Amino acid sequence: MEKYDNIVKGSEIRKLVEKKMYQKALAIIDTMDLSKIRVMTDLSVFAEVFIQTERYEDAKDLLLRLHDRTKSRRVVYQLIRLAIKEKNIEDAEYYYEEYVHIAPKDSEKYLLRYRIDRMKGEDVTVLIQSLEALKEHDYIEKWSYELAKLYHVAGMKDQCVRECSDIILWFGEGIIVEKAKLLKEYYVGKPKHIEAIKTAEKKAIEEKTGMLATKDLSKMTENLNKVLDEIEKDEQEEIVEENKEQEEKIEISVPQDLLDELAGKETKTEVEDKVEDAVEETVPETVEEVAEETAITEEPSIPDEIEESVPLFEKYNELFETFTEIESVKIEICKYTEKLEDKSGKQHVMISGTDEKEKLLLAKQIAKMCHQEKIISSTKIAKINAHRVNRIDLSQNYDKITDSCIIVEEAGALSNKAVVQLIMLIEVLKEKVIVILEDTREGIEKLQVFPQLLSNFESHIHLKNDLKVNLLELALKDLALSEYHIQEEAKTILEQKLQAFVADDSETEMEEKLHEYMRKVIKNADERNMSQLKDVVSDRNYLHVDLNEVISEDIENV
Repeated sequence: MEKYDNIVKGSEIRKLVEKKMYQKALAIIDTMDLSKIRVMTDLSVFAEVFIQTERYEDAKDLLLRLHDRTKSRRVVYQLIRLAIKEKNIEDAEYYYEEYVHIAPKDSEKYLLRYRIDRMKGEDVTVLIQSLEALKEHDYIEKWSYELAKLYHVAGMKDQCVRECSDIILWFGEGIIVEKAKLLKEYYVGKPKHIEAIKTAEKKAIEEKTGMLATKDLSKMTENLNKVLDEIEKDEQEEIVEENKEQEEKIEISVPQDLLDELAGKETKTEVEDKVEDAVEETVPETVEEVAEETAITEEPSIPDEIEESVPLFEKYNELFETFTEIESVKIEICKYTEKLEDKSGKQHVMISGTDEKEKLLLAKQIAKMCHQEKIISSTKIAKINAHRVNRIDLSQNYDKITDSCIIVEEAGALSNKAVVQLIMLIEVLKEKVIVILEDTREGIEKLQVFPQLLSNFESHIHLKNDLKVNLLELALKDLALSEYHIQEEAKTILEQKLQAFVADDSETEMEEKLHEYMRKVIKNADERNMSQLKDVVSDRNYLHVDLNEVISEDIENV
C-alpha cells in the first residue's frame, strides 16, 4: 500500500505547491521515505519545496540524485537557484555553464546570469547587459522595472525614462506601472506623485528615497520601494478613479459591422457614442503610417528554390516535443503550423489549459518559430492581462506593438471595447503582429459571442499534456480510498482505458466520468473477491490469496 500512498501524497503535494503552500507540502514530504520515490518529476517538486522552505541540504541531496540520472534543463536550473540561495559562486558558475550548453537558446539564461552577477556584486553595467538581453527575447514587467532602476543607478537618464515609458505603455496599470510612473516623473515634468510626497523639489525626493546618499542598488531599491508603497496606499482610490476615467475617454475606430455584432451586449447607440469621433480620422492615418513603416522594415523575400521543403511541424518537432505526447495536442499544433505555411495571415492562435507555465512555454515556442520563419522580425514577447487590455488604448501604440508577439492572459475577461481594439489591431498590423489568446477552455468559450474576433483565430490548441497522469492519479486514489491496489498488468490496461476520457469534455466532466468508471471497477473487484473469499474459507487457503487487489478482469468487465 505504501506505493499507492506515495502516489496520492505526491498528487496532494503538487496541488499545494501550485498554491505556494510550501509548509503544508513539507509536512507531507516529511512523512514519506524519499529513497523509495522513483518518479523524477515528483523528486523535482519535492526539491523545490525544500528550497522554498530553506532546507537547502535536503534539496541538494535530491537534486544531485536527479542530476546523476538525467541532466535535464529543469534540474540544472534548480541547482543554479540553490547555489544562488546558498551564495555558492563556484557551483552557480559550474551549473550555469552546463545550463547554457543544454539550452543555448533559452532566454532564461539571461536572468540566471543576472542573478549570479548580482550575487557576486558585479558592476551595474554588467547587470544592465543581462536584463537588456532578456528584454530582447521576453518582455517581463518585473524585470523591465528592474532594468529601469539599474539605468537610474548608472545615471542613464534617457534609457531610464524610455524604459519606464515602455512599461507604462505595455502593462497599463498595477503597482509596478505606478512605480515606473514615479521613477519617470523623477526626471520629467511636475507629476502628481511628487505632490503626494508633499514636495515639488527633486532634491527632496532624492533625500527621501536615498537616491542622493547612495548609489548602492539594493539600498536605493529598498528606499524607493518604501516611498512607492506609501504613495500606493495614499493614492489607491485616486488611481482606481483615474483608470475608470481613462477607460471612459478611450476612443477607437469601429466598422459598422462590429457595431452590429456588439449590439447584443451593448446597444448600438452606446457603442457609437464612444467611437463616432474617431471613426473618420484614426483608421486611415494609422493604416497609412503603419504602411510606411512596414515598407521600410520589410524583410527581403527568400527565393523559392532555397526554401526548405520540410514541413514546419517536422522542422520544429524538437521545439514542441514537450507538448506532443498527447495525440490531440500534436494534431492541433500540426494544423497550426500548416496554416502558417499557407501564409494566409492566420498566425493568431488560442491556447487553453489549466497549467499557466505550460501555456506560457508553448506561446514562447510559437513566437520563436514565427521569428525564425521571418513571420515577425523580433522575438519580443509581451504578456498582458485581459483586465489591463480593457483599460488601455492599443490604437495609439501600434508602432510599439509592430513585429512582436502579444499574449493576452485570461482572454475570456476581455470587454466589448477591448475586443474591438484587438480586431482593429489585427486589421491594421496584419502579418506584423501575432496575438495569442490564453485562458482555460471555459474562458476561451466565453469569446464565442465575438465571431468577428474569432474569425482571426482559426487555430485553438488545448493543452492536455498532463491530463493522463492526473487521471491515473485520481483513479489510483479512488482505489486506495477503497483499500485496493492494482496489478501491474491491470494498471497498463487501466492507462489504456483512461485515454477514452481525454475527450472534448471539460476536465471537471472528465473527472466525474472517471469516478463513475472507477466505482464500477471497484464493484467488480468486490464481487469477485467476495466469491473468492468463499473459496478461501472453504479451502482454508488464507495465505496465498490477495483480496485487496484489482486485476485485469475487473477493468475489462466494466
